[in-house]
Amino acid sequence: MRHLFHILISILFLSGGQALFGQKVYEGMVCVKQNIAEVKNDSVYLEMDISIHGLNINSRESLVLYPTLFNDTDSVMLPPVIINGNTKQKKINRAIKLKGRYPSQTNAYVVIENSPVIHRVIDYEKSLIYAPWMEKAGLKLIGKTTNQDEKTVNTFVDILTDDLKLGN
Repeated sequence: MRHLFHILISILFLSGGQALFGQKVYEGMVCVKQNIAEVKNDSVYLEMDISIHGLNINSRESLVLYPTLFNDTDSVMLPPVIINGNTKQKKINRAIKLKGRYPSQTNAYVVIENSPVIHRVIDYEKSLIYAPWMEKAGLKLIGKTTNQDEKTVNTFVDILTDDLKLGN
């Protein structure tokens, strides 16, 4: 599984409101495109397209992708995109039918079942209240693989940009 997640780091500098172009992570199987990061009415608005194609996720595992704003000591993890292996997704579907929810999946931006042959694009949009530390924040994508018991197996970090230059 480790060979699947060799980190390719692309660092782009942007000024507020510009787009990030074609950040490729996880050996091109996850690609972040057309990012917008700007301040509007005391809120930070982020928009990105997360393209997923050809992931080989273990049937009993999940890949959890956390877009994260960060600065030296401050950071905020945004709601994750969760891609489940086939067996794990079946377990989750059973739990939802029996209990009405599955705790680790409730705060996700989106939860999808992995299919290595289907190309998916997730339109990710999020706004949050602007804080002064965000003026010189960066954006990274933290990927965690979790097993069937929700324990983290691997963690990987890809810096999408280290200077968004957000200003109020």
